[in-house]
Amino acid sequence: MALKLRDPMLDLAAFGKGQFECVWLRIPRELVAIATVRVVLGGLASQQHVPLDRLDDLQLAVEMIIKEELRVEGDELVLLARAEQGKVCVRLDGLTNSSLREALLYKGKPRADHISPLPLDMSLVLSSLVEGYEVLDSGECFAVQMTKHTR
Repeated sequence: MALKLRDPMLDLAAFGKGQFECVWLRIPRELVAIATVRVVLGGLASQQHVPLDRLDDLQLAVEMIIKEELRVEGDELVLLARAEQGKVCVRLDGLTNSSLREALLYKGKPRADHISPLPLDMSLVLSSLVEGYEVLDSGECFAVQMTKHTR
């Protein structure tokens, strides 16, 4: 079953306002695609003079989500990345791993019935790498939008 992703060009228009650098990339569900994602994020971040430690945090956050997503079957993912004054925003769309979605929505709030399906508390780790993230439902799949300040 093919997932219906929204048109990435429409997402670019809704992804932010003002003058910014923006890129979108279709990512196959293969581990080797992570190298391409690193190059794209590195190029975008270099235009904004993002320090390496901040870039590394953002790349690690994106890689962590992609690696968890590769545990389930599905179509390609879409990466939307935007650099603007003082921050880089990244959105991964086409995610289908329900365990990942639940772990990201958990956000460390204690619940007696919660047993994390993932070895690490993904929300806690992701929150330590980026300044903010949001889980967005888009029909049969979901997206994660993250923001990293550049200074």
